[in-house]
Amino acid sequence: MSSCSYIDPLIVAKKAGVPCRIAHAHNIKCAGKLRNLVHRINRKKIKRYATLYLACSNDAGNWMFLPEKWKKGILIKNGIESKKYIFNMQKRKNIRTILKINKDEFVIGYVGRFTEQKNPMFICEVFKEVKQKRNNVKLLLVGDGNMHNQMDEFFEREFLKDDVIYTGIVENVEDYMQAMDCLVLPSLFEGLGIVAIEAQASGLPTLLSDKVPKEAVITKLAKILTIDNGIECWVEYIINTPIIKRKNMQQEIINAGYDIEMTAKRLSEIYLNI
Repeated sequence: MSSCSYIDPLIVAKKAGVPCRIAHAHNIKCAGKLRNLVHRINRKKIKRYATLYLACSNDAGNWMFLPEKWKKGILIKNGIESKKYIFNMQKRKNIRTILKINKDEFVIGYVGRFTEQKNPMFICEVFKEVKQKRNNVKLLLVGDGNMHNQMDEFFEREFLKDDVIYTGIVENVEDYMQAMDCLVLPSLFEGLGIVAIEAQASGLPTLLSDKVPKEAVITKLAKILTIDNGIECWVEYIINTPIIKRKNMQQEIINAGYDIEMTAKRLSEIYLNI
C-alpha cells in the first residue's frame, strides 16, 4: 500500500471472511490534498480491517498506521538480488563505451521516475553548478516520467544537453550503475529508497536527501545531505568526490539484511506462522 487512501481490498476481504488480512506500507507521503485527507481518515479505522501490519521502514510504518499500531507491526526489508550488483569492470567499460563516456569522465547518476516526489529539478540545478566547477562530468539519467520535458527545457536553456544522457526505462539497471561514479537521490519523501540500497551494492558513493529514511544508509558509501538549504552542500560533495576503486559489496548487503533470499525466507516464515 502506498497510502490508506484505498483500503477497499481489506474491507472486502473482511466481509468475505478472510481470516488474515495484511497491510504493507512502502511510502511516507501521498500526493494530493484529497488523497491525504482520505488517508488520514482511513488510517484511524484500518485496525478494523487489517490483522497484520508490515512496512519497509519504520518511517513508513509510523506514517501508514500511526505509531501506536506500528508498535505491533513487522519490519520487512526490501531485498535485492545482491549478486547482480557486484561491481564488474568489464560491464562498466562496455556500458560507458555504448554511452560514449570517456574513461576519465566523472558520471553523476540517477535512477527512478522523473516526478515531483523524486525532486529531479534539484538534480538539474546541482549538475549545472557542478559542471561549472568540474568540467569533465556527465549526468546519466535512468528512467522517465512526467517532468522529462521540464528537465529537457532546463538543459537546453543552460546549454547542458550534450553532457546529459537519458537511457529511458531499462531492464538492466544494475549494468548502468556500473557506469556511474556516484548516485544522487534528493527525494522529497521515500518509503525507503530501494535504489539507494542498489547503489551501495554496486559500490557507488550514494548521496541521499534527509527526507529518505535512515534505514537506507547501510554502508559507509551513503551520505545524507539536507535539501532544505539549497544545492551548495551537494555540489561541494560531488566536486570533491573522486572516481573511487569499486569493490564487492555483496557481503555488506547480506549483513545488513537486504539480500532477496533473506527477505523471501523472512516472509515465508511469517506466512507459515499465520
